[in-house]
Amino acid sequence: MQLHPTIDAAHGMARIEDAWAELFADALAALPSDQRGALVDATPALRALGATLGHRRDAHPG
Repeated sequence: MQLHPTIDAAHGMARIEDAWAELFADALAALPSDQRGALVDATPALRALGATLGHRRDAHPG
């Protein structure tokens, strides 16, 4: 059996993601430019980490 979120749940998650994105953008803007640059430079590695975690999650569903 596979569960799927309701439309209300999907909308709720979208609102949560939007709130986190705003919070993240505000925090990022508050950092000094050298630290923002370091995060931009780390973006490819962070994306690769996210992809690896996603593949592991998909391979081992809970």
